[in-house]
Amino acid sequence: MKIREVMDELAVASAVELFDVWGLTLATSAEGAADYGELAIIGFSSDGIRGALGMAIDRRLTGIAAEAAMLATGDSDDFIAEASNQLLGRLKNKLLRYGSVLSLSTPMVLRGVAIHPAGPVWTYAFKTTDGLGLTIWLDVRTDAGFELSEVEHVEDESAAREGELMIF
Repeated sequence: MKIREVMDELAVASAVELFDVWGLTLATSAEGAADYGELAIIGFSSDGIRGALGMAIDRRLTGIAAEAAMLATGDSDDFIAEASNQLLGRLKNKLLRYGSVLSLSTPMVLRGVAIHPAGPVWTYAFKTTDGLGLTIWLDVRTDAGFELSEVEHVEDESAAREGELMIF
């Protein structure tokens, strides 16, 4: 399967699922975040694939989502950094079906920026039912000949599922 097709499917599903946990319904849209003053970027790498995920959220949606996630609304930097981390974590979990085990970096937040991605950056735009936007960018680089193909995977029942907490 082509990398772009797989990543498109997994990125959209990951975003929709993440915001659904917070009680917010996302739908793909022609336009994403319009009113944002900060952007979270988090890098990833694995054998044959590397890149970065960027996330911008409308200012009002940041507050609503942070409250729904029971995070302090006063620090939008923390929220957008954690949201990008959780989003990439979901994408990482989905890529396990394709035999890719990603390593993630620490998210970084940029404030007061105007982003105009150049080059082969994939853009995913969403709106909530209230019309608030979210934009995700994926900058994916692969080694020559790298492919994604589903592998047989046995789920570890002792592992935590997304959103669960394990204390040991």
